[in-house]
Amino acid sequence: MWSRRRSRLRDGTALLLAAVLLGPGCGGRGGSVRRADRLVSAAAERIRDGDLAGAEERLGEAARILPANPRIRNNLAGVLARRGAEDRARRIYEAALREVPGYVVARRNLAVLSLKHGEVRGAEEELRRALRSFPESPGLHNALGVCLLRRGDVHGAMEAFRKAVDLGGFDPDAYNNLAYAYAEANAYLNEARKLVGEALAREPENAAYLDTLGWIYFKRGVFDRAVAELRKALERAPGDATVRRHLVRVYRWTGRTDEALALIREGAARSGPGPDRVR
Repeated sequence: MWSRRRSRLRDGTALLLAAVLLGPGCGGRGGSVRRADRLVSAAAERIRDGDLAGAEERLGEAARILPANPRIRNNLAGVLARRGAEDRARRIYEAALREVPGYVVARRNLAVLSLKHGEVRGAEEELRRALRSFPESPGLHNALGVCLLRRGDVHGAMEAFRKAVDLGGFDPDAYNNLAYAYAEANAYLNEARKLVGEALAREPENAAYLDTLGWIYFKRGVFDRAVAELRKALERAPGDATVRRHLVRVYRWTGRTDEALALIREGAARSGPGPDRVR
């Protein structure tokens, strides 16, 4: 499956923190900027410690000090989205973009938030708008590939992921995503195996990468390896509905109906949805 990094977007939106860095200024204004900078840095530390409430408090204070600063708004929206306040996050992303329409980070984050809620067309429009200003952004091409894959345009997704790989150098997520798109298209399976192998060399325990590898083996007809890799992926991400669905498919394909049904029952008994797959 397509994937994200561990600080990735598993909870729905990119949380790309940046220092305010507006320059020291002079007098009271310079003091305000320095205070806001310190609060943004403190928020980043809270996020690293898993204290999202503390991060929200500090970013909220920074936003009150510099209410028109789009970076602070973007960071605050990212924390709110991770805490489940997605309507507020959306409004703040949109406010940041009214201040700076070309702010690519906020536009990408808004697109990811839309994608999480199934608003694929809206997300795609946001990303294409951003790509008109930043056509060489590998992250935007990668996110566009996810949108296209979501709406069934596998070949368009392949093209977007290829651009992300070409522009971004070695990024294990982009390599994995392109490999997964190849598997979905049942094309270039040897190349797909090499791509995901390189991603796994960087992150050997990544469930999304293991799932992609298992799916490639299934498409190649190597069913024992497909089962082994998919089971490994499910052990690392037991709540992931995509991994479970892939393993059920392989079990059914190979006549292991009882094991498929057991997996389905186990998945149905789990509370809540699995992790979001959007990067």
